[in-house]
Amino acid sequence: MAFDFFVGLLKCPNCAFVSKADSSTNIQIKIRKQPSFECFGIGDILEATLEDLKGGGYETLRLPDEGKDIILIDMWDCPNCGQARNWVKIVIRNGKIVDISAVENKKEILSKAHFLVDECAHDIGYWPK
Repeated sequence: MAFDFFVGLLKCPNCAFVSKADSSTNIQIKIRKQPSFECFGIGDILEATLEDLKGGGYETLRLPDEGKDIILIDMWDCPNCGQARNWVKIVIRNGKIVDISAVENKKEILSKAHFLVDECAHDIGYWPK
């Protein structure tokens, strides 16, 4: 099964290593109709509908207002120390990725996020209604 990757410079909360903006952090995207192991970082266009997100392994926390940023929460692995299941925030504005950053305050970001990858949902005991 093919997929793509979100990529960004992410600082590990365990070892403080800053990753390269490449697939070594293993943030898999399963929302594109024809994935091909491409890397998507800040400034890249990601053509995906809300329906694609809902069907791509993300739980819906709340729907974004039309024309507003879409905030996804996903997980990443540190390529230096191996710590897995770190959280990352991805912000999409008008189809363009404008932010990919490590999450420090999970409670705060959950209050703003629209979609949460299944693994994060399981970690916090979130079960959609």
